[in-house]
Amino acid sequence: MRHVEYIADLEERIHAGGPVLIFFYREDSAPCRRLAKSLARLARKYPAVESFVVDLEKHPTAAGQFLAYTVPTLTLYYRARPVFKRTDDILLPEVERRLVEASGP
Repeated sequence: MRHVEYIADLEERIHAGGPVLIFFYREDSAPCRRLAKSLARLARKYPAVESFVVDLEKHPTAAGQFLAYTVPTLTLYYRARPVFKRTDDILLPEVERRLVEASGP
């Protein structure tokens, strides 16, 4: 998972239309830090899905822009639309199932 430096670059990747997984977190949140490690391992298994991490401390306007008002929040975009979104109760088996679907045949 790549850390986002510029939100405009992230928007460009979303609008390109391919599957994009975004994890919104805060560094000061222990649950976010733990989940970030697990999600990074999982994302490496599905290279067809671009995956990004957005630190809401560094990018506070991203919370409103992407409707990620609580952390952790995970959103999967496909064809420039959110197709899966979870906050707080992010279950890795469910995320993996969505990544499999987004990766295609």
